[in-house]
Amino acid sequence: MGYYNLKNITLGIGIGLIFSSMVNINLSSRELTVEEIKREAAKHSLTVLTNEEIYQTPASPTITPSPTGTPTPTPTPAPAKITPTPTPAKQAASGKITINVKGGMSSEGIADLLKESGLIKDTKAFLKRLEEVKKDDKLKIGNFEIPKNSGYDDIIKILTK
Repeated sequence: MGYYNLKNITLGIGIGLIFSSMVNINLSSRELTVEEIKREAAKHSLTVLTNEEIYQTPASPTITPSPTGTPTPTPTPAPAKITPTPTPAKQAASGKITINVKGGMSSEGIADLLKESGLIKDTKAFLKRLEEVKKDDKLKIGNFEIPKNSGYDDIIKILTK
């Protein structure tokens, strides 16, 4: 056979790789539908928000005229704060604290709720332990009764059942 030039072989392989990459990129690039995104998010217990939900601001105060002719603003109610249930008196009697983990709460939000309930003292340490045991994306929603003085691992076990 003939003499093969290494430069020409390399150039041919390079052109072939570039061409096949371009074909692959054009064939596989399509946008996901909103339904596909929501379905995938639901698999991982995540919530998908629309632009309207993200940028939704509390209603601005309405101005109503007063009998004196001076406009008086009507106050807007403050957003509700997440509080653990039941009341502290009932919690003290049972030796357990009930917390309500709602859908869409992040692991940071759950850690803050645990701190507010008095179950943990350090949210960063709890989140670090959650990552160490690879359970940061396994937290469940619902009401959980957690005994007082539970350790991080016990709390994680209860919240991931």
